[in-house]
Amino acid sequence: MTIKKSLEVCVAGHTCLDVRHSSNKASLKIIKEIQPGATENPVGNLTYITYSIPQNLVNRMAGFIREASEVPNGVATGGTVSNCGIPLSYLLGSTGVVLMAKRGLDPVGDKIEEIVKSHHKGPLVFLRGNESSSYTIIVQVNGQSHYFHCPGSNDAFGPDDLNWDLIKDSRFFAFGYPPLMKKWHVLDFTLGDSYKKAKDLGCRTYLDMHGGMGSDNRKWQRILKNALMHVDVFNPNLEEALSIADPDYLRKLREREREEKEKGNLDFDVIDAMDNPRAILTGFGDYYHSIGARAVLIKCGKHGLYLSTNKDNPNGWKNIQVFVPAYIPKELVDTTGAGDNVMAAVIAGDVRGYDAIQCLELGVAAGLRNVESQGSTSLRSFNDLKTINRIRRKSLF
Repeated sequence: MTIKKSLEVCVAGHTCLDVRHSSNKASLKIIKEIQPGATENPVGNLTYITYSIPQNLVNRMAGFIREASEVPNGVATGGTVSNCGIPLSYLLGSTGVVLMAKRGLDPVGDKIEEIVKSHHKGPLVFLRGNESSSYTIIVQVNGQSHYFHCPGSNDAFGPDDLNWDLIKDSRFFAFGYPPLMKKWHVLDFTLGDSYKKAKDLGCRTYLDMHGGMGSDNRKWQRILKNALMHVDVFNPNLEEALSIADPDYLRKLREREREEKEKGNLDFDVIDAMDNPRAILTGFGDYYHSIGARAVLIKCGKHGLYLSTNKDNPNGWKNIQVFVPAYIPKELVDTTGAGDNVMAAVIAGDVRGYDAIQCLELGVAAGLRNVESQGSTSLRSFNDLKTINRIRRKSLF
């Protein structure tokens, strides 16, 4: 018996605020005041902020965010809930989409919620905790972008924080970025148990990943082995898929990519470094099927989308192996959130009953619209995605 549900999609998971203040000095000053020593000799391009915003800095932080907001793209929301959820609100209509995330009681959380509400008019669950809201302050250090990131409320957001009544009332459940949310990977079974619960409630399920998985790929193999049997569509990007299945091979590809870019070949990427992309993608599709995935949708950046499915899928999604090439943008404006926008379009097509290849066509159209626009939430029209007629890249298959 089909259960009547009033919501189309629940999007839950990671959300944060990205801040690019026009003054490096002001940015470094407030970081130092929040976490003394954080700006001393930063290594790589990422420093974690583990301290909460102290009460005596709350007003300063609010002013800092206001100043950053005066510059185009100075303040923007990030994460699955924003970058996938907001486009889905436009593609399907806000009333059919529910968004779930966690924030703190601070100016960062206020700004996140303000931005999300300016786009999304439907159901919104923003749990409020005592931790700092999650944010990233981007500054220039020795001529390079450096990210001072506070995981805050994302690390405190766990399965018990989900509104399971709303998930039960949703046809689809999409969750994103568990590697950046501590409660979802401390134990190997947490992610799988939650996806099993969503499936038991009658949801079609999507799982998105993030590159912040660290060096323990075997841990993520265990986590996914418990989870993927309950996931209908597993949708990592290529480097995420490789970092779990074969990190040594990914390191070799990245080294080749680095060498080519040093020669001035700036468009070169890890797929360009592969001798036989079709065989390699097929092999990784087979690997994820072997640990439980029914449908593996790999986002391949500028090249397009690869999909491999087995027989345990609904009609229109069974036994497919296909590569849908991306469109070539007239101008590359901003790639922020491109993968999330792609997935929003794929899910929107799936919700409307499109078959797998039609959904992927919507996905590459969304990718084009995203990279030709400023910001990570530029999609507005489902019909627009169906009318794009542009030159494509060469197919890998």
